[in-house]
Amino acid sequence: MWVNFSVDLGGGPSGPGNESGNGTFCGFVRLDVNGSYQPVPGATVCVNKTVGEPFFACVLTNDSGFYVFDGNVSAGIYDVTAFKDGVFPPWTFNNISVGVNETVWLDFNVSSGGGPPGPGNESGNGTVCGYVEVSGTGEPIPGATVCVNKTVGEPFFASVLTDESGFYVFDGNVSAGVYDVFAYKEGENGFPPWTVNGVEVVANETNWVNFSIDMGGPPSPPGGNASNVTVRGIVKDHVTRNPLPNVVILLTQGGGPFGGGMGGPDSFTIENTTNSAGEYILDLADAPYGSYTIQASLDGYVTYMNWSLTIDNPGVYWVNITLTPFFTQPTYIVGVVTDNETGETISDAEIILLDTNLTHMLEMGKEDTFSNDTGYFSIRVN
Repeated sequence: MWVNFSVDLGGGPSGPGNESGNGTFCGFVRLDVNGSYQPVPGATVCVNKTVGEPFFACVLTNDSGFYVFDGNVSAGIYDVTAFKDGVFPPWTFNNISVGVNETVWLDFNVSSGGGPPGPGNESGNGTVCGYVEVSGTGEPIPGATVCVNKTVGEPFFASVLTDESGFYVFDGNVSAGVYDVFAYKEGENGFPPWTVNGVEVVANETNWVNFSIDMGGPPSPPGGNASNVTVRGIVKDHVTRNPLPNVVILLTQGGGPFGGGMGGPDSFTIENTTNSAGEYILDLADAPYGSYTIQASLDGYVTYMNWSLTIDNPGVYWVNITLTPFFTQPTYIVGVVTDNETGETISDAEIILLDTNLTHMLEMGKEDTFSNDTGYFSIRVN
């Protein structure tokens, strides 16, 4: 027997706090490109109900930058946010009201620099640019990632890649303020993050920040243990892409699904925390090759766990991590379980939530994981 889920994205079946019906949010997301607003396909738009029965949902814009929550948003007051990784940071309209059977048009005309106008962001934008080169030789490093992270005032984080000459530029799209600027490159011929702190970006001015990178020499020859192994990476917020400091990183010998190989008699754990740029580094000395589990945890975020880290050669192993923040409002996944053939509702069906990437752990009460007599279920996920 096939069992499908017929889920109402507009707050679930009628019940207390949800008798008022649904409305529609729609609009366009456009990006300012040299004074002309162009559609942004693939941008994420989210609605978060801030008053009354919790409701949160997201959609993607189509090729014309259009998005729609089509009659599936319960009436109420919402914060509406749009963002696209690597293109523009989150922009939010607060306290937007939608009524029953009402269509609310909400267009986002965004820029890549610093979010909508507000306190700490009235001063305009500047430019950050420079070269990333090898120390001593001046050889350019193409394909390196350069990031700017605003440390004072309205948050802003963005990244670009260097071109074939090692040049990068944030061209007039960085809001004025104080930033940490860091560069790194993953993979072959890569290098760990190098950071320049306290860079002041002035509106309508060009701020040069060059990087001269010490590549650290060739890797050590292969051996029978992990004496020459380093595990490192950067931890960021999944939504804002800002680096996260003070994240606790644990590296434990053993791995496999759900950490099945962890905790043997000779198992060991290495611990460290991320710095202000979200960077962490773990050095392995005289440790055996094999499977390892890496875990990242921070208050207010879903714990990350990767069971599939295999260390089989000397060198640097990069594991960059994004942590998903808990929702600020109580958040539920709701729906109705029905028989695929007859359409009849099914009671006492067990509902299981599983992160298909097997990287995030959710803890939920057992009493909330079965459908009721009408087939309805509601699972709180924070």
